[in-house]
Amino acid sequence: MFRSATTALLRRPALAHKHSLSSTKAATKLSTRSAVSYTKILDKVLAINVHEKTKMVATKDIDPMYQKPVILPSPQGVQIARVAFRSFQTHRLDFYMNFCRKAAYSMGIPCSGTVCLPRVVRRWTVLKSPFVHKSAMEVFERRTHKRLLVVRDADPEVVKLWLEYINKNIPVGIGMKYWINEYETLD
Repeated sequence: MFRSATTALLRRPALAHKHSLSSTKAATKLSTRSAVSYTKILDKVLAINVHEKTKMVATKDIDPMYQKPVILPSPQGVQIARVAFRSFQTHRLDFYMNFCRKAAYSMGIPCSGTVCLPRVVRRWTVLKSPFVHKSAMEVFERRTHKRLLVVRDADPEVVKLWLEYINKNIPVGIGMKYWINEYETLD
């Protein structure tokens, strides 16, 4: 009797283990069935194959508009012009810098990459109330972001045309200054 009780006790966990395996198999069958039916529904509704692998697009097939601007090499390194930009919004400034670099590349002007200059943070403290409440103050700040482009080894006439073009297409909220270096021959 003792043996049968121990074997019964020992057999119960084994039976429970077998039942748990069958329940997990049933659960996996249900989950795979639901996944299969879900993909079938997607195939019917969207009229696409869900299991189709996405195709990789070659880099040369992408429109150059969405690529990084290409920098032409400058053989002599003679500085022709410096163009400084400033704005309160970095996303507009970076977008316009890419536009300027792409315009320079298309006109055959070698220019540097975008040089980030230190930003200027200006803060003001203003009283909230004009009467008695001196301790109630508000602080405002304005951040001015600056960028620089350096143009090297280009014809000064082409650089002036480029400057006119980028000045004509400058977006709202961006300021631009430029300095042109003119070189003369020694007589």
